[in-house]
Amino acid sequence: MLFYQAKQALTGGSHSLSTTTQWLAVVSSDIPNSGNAPSESVPDSAPTEAAPTTTPPDAVSEATLSNLSTRGYVGTGDSQMIAGFIVTGTGTTTVTIRALGPTIAAAPYNVAGTISDPSLTIVDGTGSVVASNDNWADYPSASEIQSDGRSPSNASEAVVRISVTPGNYTAIVSGAGGVTGVALVEVYDEATGGSSIELGNLSTRAFVGTGDSQMIAGFIVAGDTGSTSTVTIRALGPTIAAAPYNVSGTIADPFLTIVDGTGSVVASVDNWESSTSASAISSSGRNPGNTVESAHQLSVSPGNYTAIISGAGGVTGVSLVEVYKE
Repeated sequence: MLFYQAKQALTGGSHSLSTTTQWLAVVSSDIPNSGNAPSESVPDSAPTEAAPTTTPPDAVSEATLSNLSTRGYVGTGDSQMIAGFIVTGTGTTTVTIRALGPTIAAAPYNVAGTISDPSLTIVDGTGSVVASNDNWADYPSASEIQSDGRSPSNASEAVVRISVTPGNYTAIVSGAGGVTGVALVEVYDEATGGSSIELGNLSTRAFVGTGDSQMIAGFIVAGDTGSTSTVTIRALGPTIAAAPYNVSGTIADPFLTIVDGTGSVVASVDNWESSTSASAISSSGRNPGNTVESAHQLSVSPGNYTAIISGAGGVTGVSLVEVYKE
C-alpha cells in the first residue's frame, strides 16, 4: 500500500481538481457489508502517476486502491466527520493520520469556514480507542513525525502515528471544545514498498453543506501502465437515517460527481437508477437502499480521482460516501 503526492480539490467547492499539490489519504468507517447496507458501521458518536513495480514488462497487474482523503464539514454529534480504512492482507504497516483546518484556510487553498482546532480519535475494529490527539506537538512521536515532514503547519492541528494489522479502523474528527468547521483528514502509509497489506472498501461520513462545505473525497489508483480496476462509488443519506444506523440530520437527496485527474467530469449521478452503470451496480449488490441515493460503477486506470458529494437542489445533511474495489 503506497501513498503519493497528488492534486486534491481543496479550493472553493469546485467540481474540478485544483492545481495545488496535497497529500491524499486513506479513509473508511466501521459497518460490515450486507446487501445494500453501507460497507462500514456508522457510529453514533463521535501523484498523478502509478508507482514503479517489479512486475515484468509483459505482465499487467490489476490496479489497486492506494489512498483517499476527504474534506468535509465537522459539526457535533452525528455531524462529526467519521473516516475509516480497512486494511487487508498480512503483516503490519505504519500509518500517519492528520486532521487539518488552519492549513487549508491559508494560501494557496483559501478554504472558507475551516475548523480552528481539530481533534482526532482513532478506533480499531473492536471499538477500542488506539490513539488520540488534539495538538500535534503533544503527540508522543511528534519529533519523528516532524523529521519525516508529516507535521502539520499549525500547532492546533492533530496527528497520530500507529502500527496497524489487517482489520477496520475509524478516524473521528471533532472540534476541540466543540468548535466546528471544514477539515481535511489524511492518512499516510509509511511503508516503503513491497508490503502485502492493501486497502479494501473506503468510506467517510460527514455533513454535506454548500460551497466549501460540500464533501470532497479523493482516491488514488496505483498500478502498472495499462492496468485497470473496477470501482463502485456511492453517496448515501436516507439509508443511514434508517435502522439500524439511525443517524440524525441526514441528507435527503445526495448528488455525486466524479472527476478524473485531468479535471474532466467522468460521471454525474443524482438517483442511482439513472446511472449508465445501474445494471452493473445492481448485479454486484451495490445498489443503495433508497432510489434517491447516488451510485456509479466505472473502470479506472492508475491516477487520481475526486468524488464530490453535494445536495440535489441545494439540500444539506449528513452523508456517507463509499468507494468499493470490485
